Amino acid sequence: MPTTTLKTNWLNFLSDQDFTHAITFKPNDANFTKSVAALHRLFVKAHMLVQRRLIGRGFNLAQNRARQTPAVGIVEGSLLTGHIHGAFKVAPDDWSKFEGLFAGEKRRGPNRNIWRTLVASGTCVVEPIHGAKGWHSYTFKDVWQTDDTDRVVMLPLSA
Repeated sequence: MPTTTLKTNWLNFLSDQDFTHAITFKPNDANFTKSVAALHRLFVKAHMLVQRRLIGRGFNLAQNRARQTPAVGIVEGSLLTGHIHGAFKVAPDDWSKFEGLFAGEKRRGPNRNIWRTLVASGTCVVEPIHGAKGWHSYTFKDVWQTDDTDRVVMLPLSA
């Protein structure tokens, strides 16, 4: 399949998922290995913490799966500048709570910033998605140069 067709199909697929929020996660830590695998693990942990805060400790139980927050994470950059572009599909009733999960600088306590909990020097920016194709096209800008779609992680993972 030609790269342009693959890119178009991915963009259409992601745009059709109705993600509501875009987040850029940056580790900003010279000592942190920013490999694709390490950044994927961080995104999975961040997603798990979002689930726990929005749904509760039993977020992965069968009766709570319909309430889970789908997400996609796309790794961008080199080992020096690696970061994650994420998109989450959040229920409208949870929008303000979700946005608050990444606000402020606190690393501990009930109102802590989830990303700062995982990476002390990390920063993140949360924005509502208004133009899905534009956002996903931006997040995939580097993926298509080397055909490395292993940079993409879709969540929640199957139980």
